[in-house]
Amino acid sequence: MRRRTTRDVGVVGAVLLAGLLAPPADMHSQVSAPHADALPTPAVGGIAAVAPAAPTALQIPSLPLTARVRTLAADECPRLDPPTVEDAYWVGCRALPGTPTDGTVVVVGPSVAGSRGVFNDLTRMVAGEQIWLTTDAGVLGYRVTRLTRYRKDEVRWAPELLTRTPGRLLLVTCYTDERGLSDQNLIVEADLFAAAPKDVPPAAA
Repeated sequence: MRRRTTRDVGVVGAVLLAGLLAPPADMHSQVSAPHADALPTPAVGGIAAVAPAAPTALQIPSLPLTARVRTLAADECPRLDPPTVEDAYWVGCRALPGTPTDGTVVVVGPSVAGSRGVFNDLTRMVAGEQIWLTTDAGVLGYRVTRLTRYRKDEVRWAPELLTRTPGRLLLVTCYTDERGLSDQNLIVEADLFAAAPKDVPPAAA
């Protein structure tokens, strides 16, 4: 029996990821991960104050992936199908990345079979790997805690998306195959572990 959390459902449940919904299917499943010895060793640590600001770039060293991050304006949040396949998009109706943040940061991007979707390789990530967001105020490092697949008819009720957690980042794929059809989304959950203001590198671990 599907459990739906009521926490923060009011606005977020209606707004978040409506454009990612598709045909009904069954419950979500955890993505299998490689052995722990395949994980990279964190290179930096330490959290300094970084003012909240919209992200402009995203980097995942382990894939490797470097991508531009654009903004889906708050008034566009009901449709979360990213307009380009090569860019990631910060969801403007959710929290700004920064150290004094008021909730969860959400970044969405396409994963496209047979094409170069920006999030094509996200399924290769494992817990412990790093995600870096660059903003006009500084740089923030997040460490992956888990990856979860959801059917598209369930993703709007995913507890990760309905919970406001300061210091948390979610990467959400919008997957399509060659025909533009799919019944799954992937959510990568990560927590803040390093931050530095602009022009100041994160402190050594």
